[in-house]
Amino acid sequence: MFSMAIPWPDPQRDLAKMPLAVGLAVAQSLAEWSVDQPKVKWPNDVYIEDRKVCGILIESSTRKDQGRSEEYSIIGIGINCRVDFENGPEALRSSAISLHQAATRTVAASISPESVLVAVLSQWLQLRQRILDDPDWLDREWPQWSWLDGRWVEVVSGAVSRVGIAKGIDASGALRLEDRFGRTHTILSGTVRAI
Repeated sequence: MFSMAIPWPDPQRDLAKMPLAVGLAVAQSLAEWSVDQPKVKWPNDVYIEDRKVCGILIESSTRKDQGRSEEYSIIGIGINCRVDFENGPEALRSSAISLHQAATRTVAASISPESVLVAVLSQWLQLRQRILDDPDWLDREWPQWSWLDGRWVEVVSGAVSRVGIAKGIDASGALRLEDRFGRTHTILSGTVRAI
């Protein structure tokens, strides 16, 4: 749908939580249209009715300007607003959803890429300010918006695969995973799938 470049005041502290914050802003903005509450699949996809409605990619970079370096991130957000998956393959229909499919019939007519863009940007600006004012706000808000919490998942990171129950996030934004032996692992990155 769109991309934006944003600076972060403290990249060492904030960068790990950025995907979570962006996903949460998208989920909260889509909630006004969706019958079911959108949820964030750690670290940054958004799901409605257990199907993906939004994907987010983030790349970090450094910009040098007049001898100063500034850390910033380019955030790409793709939202299925009015995509018709009904004629697609079964695998796609069962794994993806469009916002207009998740809304009531009367609300679906008002969904446009422009209205969704405005809602997401507005929510992002509010959420970002909340996090800057209260760095622990995201940690408190996360459990009610998490798609993975309490689910059995497999996380693949490089050559390592771990299976366990998703137990939220830690203070850095890493996924907490409890294996079948009761050991907790913190996952900083990886591909996650519910099993």
